[in-house]
Amino acid sequence: MRIAVVGGGALGASAALALAGRNHEVELLERGTLGCGASAKAAGILSSFAWNDADYRLIAQTRGALGETIALALAAGERAARGAWRSAPSLVVGSGANLPKLDQLQERVERHTEECERLDWRAAAAAFPGLSFRPGDEAIVAQEDGVIEAGDFLAALRARLEQESVTVRENHAVDLTAVRGRFDGVVVAGGAWTKGLLAPIGVRLPIQAYRTQLASLAIAGGGDLPILHDLDHHFYTRPESEGSMLAGNGTQLRPFEPEQYNEAGDPEFVHSVAERVVARFADGGEAAVRSSWAGLCVATPDRRPLCGAVPGQPGLWVLTGDNGFGLMRSLALGEALADAVGGRGAADLDPARFGAAGDAFEMREGYGSG
Repeated sequence: MRIAVVGGGALGASAALALAGRNHEVELLERGTLGCGASAKAAGILSSFAWNDADYRLIAQTRGALGETIALALAAGERAARGAWRSAPSLVVGSGANLPKLDQLQERVERHTEECERLDWRAAAAAFPGLSFRPGDEAIVAQEDGVIEAGDFLAALRARLEQESVTVRENHAVDLTAVRGRFDGVVVAGGAWTKGLLAPIGVRLPIQAYRTQLASLAIAGGGDLPILHDLDHHFYTRPESEGSMLAGNGTQLRPFEPEQYNEAGDPEFVHSVAERVVARFADGGEAAVRSSWAGLCVATPDRRPLCGAVPGQPGLWVLTGDNGFGLMRSLALGEALADAVGGRGAADLDPARFGAAGDAFEMREGYGSG
């Protein structure tokens, strides 16, 4: 089929790549430049510690596909692809009432045959001297996790799209009705803009855009620090460069309009995350804020993506609902979307699973909410 993919973020580019791999003729339509939306603002963490088996499998599949994607992009001459992935251990730390969450995460990772080490506070302090641990803290550690650098990853995807003869049209405003008239099928992967793209044709899906915030902090040895999810202080960090790391949460679970939200980090968030870094990192008191920003994630009622045919709309598919985990599931969800176009969609990702439910539902934070 001739298929248009609307939206050039990590999910849209991954879907276009997978569809081209199934011998469809694909055009990727992006209103700005490739990766300029939510993907450019992502934390870029790939962690084994998922909150359900289905997400674990998507994350593991994406991690397995990264190597081939990067290698093929490098073979095509895209040198930036070399920086798309780097390995780093990841920790989840908690105490008291949060220890059962550690149990659940550890059980899931070990059940899927990956190694997961459990450390008490003394062992954690010895293994990770850059972090501060208190009596009663426990940590679980996965050594094979890492960081996806969004800009380099999108550069690798662009090179792969060119290899697969996908036509990429940037700075291309989209009228969905007109696009549907020109193609055999259309995939909408517009992230926070998906609702607005579908509204003119009368489609309402159970999705809402919410706001999350990140800060870049200058800190000694930041590039050597592990990925951290701190359940007690409700934030996460990941290594950024030799002397910096990213720190985030600042999640605001209420609807935001993509054309109107503030893309700068709130002063209250910056102050709050700085306090939490001081409490958890040995050199936290010396850290300095370099910059901060905000991006939009897309929530669904069950915190699982929508990936499949739009009910009542022949020839129209959707890929959205990242719930803050778009990059770490992107390549796997692209393949799942291509499966759905071929009539083999996954029931647990099917947009029809909510019936006639509207877009009014209680949003929950993606990581650590059970």
